[in-house]
Amino acid sequence: MLAFYFKSWLFVIVYAVLCLFLTKKDLLSFILSFVMFPILPLIYGLSKKNWKPKYKETPDFELPSAGVKVSYDKLDVVPIDLIMKYGSIEQKKKAIETVYKMVEELRLEADRAAAILYTFLMNETSQDIVLYCTEYLEQIESFLISQIGRYSKLVHTKDGLFNFALYSYQYSKTPFLIDEQKIEILRFVREKLEQSPNEFFDKNLADLYLRILVDLGEKEVFEQKFKSFENLYTNAEKAVLLSYARKIFAWGEKDGKTTRDNET
Repeated sequence: MLAFYFKSWLFVIVYAVLCLFLTKKDLLSFILSFVMFPILPLIYGLSKKNWKPKYKETPDFELPSAGVKVSYDKLDVVPIDLIMKYGSIEQKKKAIETVYKMVEELRLEADRAAAILYTFLMNETSQDIVLYCTEYLEQIESFLISQIGRYSKLVHTKDGLFNFALYSYQYSKTPFLIDEQKIEILRFVREKLEQSPNEFFDKNLADLYLRILVDLGEKEVFEQKFKSFENLYTNAEKAVLLSYARKIFAWGEKDGKTTRDNET
């Protein structure tokens, strides 16, 4: 019996010394070590061990937390619609600026840029972003008008005529104009093209001319001109242009009339 008590007291003394070491002689922690025996001393002990992972760590890698926002430094390769939906206000502004910058640098068609920003504008709730987007839409329209005005003075040259037709066509595709204005622009450009020398009509200008005829609903004229320009295109390019024409003409012929017939 005496041996049992001696062993018990010896255990208590050893345990107390161990707890004093682990708790760094903090009285409250020392008392808790006895109250929460043996859990708390075990925790203290494990916390002092310098654990090293058994797997090989990958340097410079972090798993994103739920609240972390994606960095959009390279907006050219990030889908704009994702930024518009999930980005912060500053990220959305940056995306809007980038869309316009791409127009200025001729890396994005102005009508496509206007469509992107206009669609975003219709779904945005932040007044700050709405105003910001509206300003850049106005800048895109000003860009188109200035380019049309610039090249309208150079239609006597091949490059001037092409750029005049290109920016006029893009302007007709934007949401800035009503249908009557779009038709008026396309008709004016068509007249300019038909008054121009035949040698001006390379593949690019011919493509613009044919697309203008399609948008005006000039099916018979399109078919006639397409045959005269056919040798300019590869088979793949012909297929793309004809696909566009069929889609537009099919829409105009639902009731048995073309767009041109409906206007007269």
